[in-house]
Amino acid sequence: MFEPTVARSLAFAALLMAIERDHLDVARMLLDRGGKASASPSLDGTTVLMRAVERGHVKMVYLLLDKGAAGVTESLLGCGPAILMWACCKGHLDILRLLLAKGVDVNASFAPNGTTALMGASSSDHLEVARMLL
Repeated sequence: MFEPTVARSLAFAALLMAIERDHLDVARMLLDRGGKASASPSLDGTTVLMRAVERGHVKMVYLLLDKGAAGVTESLLGCGPAILMWACCKGHLDILRLLLAKGVDVNASFAPNGTTALMGASSSDHLEVARMLL
């Protein structure tokens, strides 16, 4: 039998793997069986929502937000700006639209250097993202 801490860690790892590979049905099943969309970040500080946004998995982002993922408007370890930054730097317009609808602060700066999403979109040559932020 697993220790509760070990079981939670393994469940988080399984959910993170499903998200990375965009296995929506597996992620939904894990979440329906007690997985946490707002789980504590992994050792590198990545939340499940951050990973879905980084990978550009729009349906996964919808699922995670529907299941209570934190970090869009909250300042969970500074995740709000990081989530927005990843969406903008990667050029994920559909995810950016969703984040904007959820009330993300487009002027938030990403610590430690104060970079904004507009700066990230501009430096990554994502014209449409930059337009959407203005």
